[in-house]
Amino acid sequence: MPKYYCDYCDVFLTHDSPSVRKSHNDGWKHKAAVRAYYAQFEQDLTQSLIQQKIKEYQEGKSTLSPALSVPSCSHTNSTLVFQLDLALATCPRVRL
Repeated sequence: MPKYYCDYCDVFLTHDSPSVRKSHNDGWKHKAAVRAYYAQFEQDLTQSLIQQKIKEYQEGKSTLSPALSVPSCSHTNSTLVFQLDLALATCPRVRL
């Protein structure tokens, strides 16, 4: 009787029956192994997209969209702190 091998968990199941496979696939170790396996591809894809955008920006092919640009602020830090304190003091839901 052949044993079932799980590629994600790197283990052989002792019995090759549908109920054993189902209980293995429903286990938390198997689910964590599958999640980790696919996460590595997502991370590699994300990193390659970041590198591509950096290269395009350095070559001048792409500019930052307005949604991605950092907004400028003309206020000083003390003015922002004062405005935040004033907003917190006037908000009825915040208890100081």
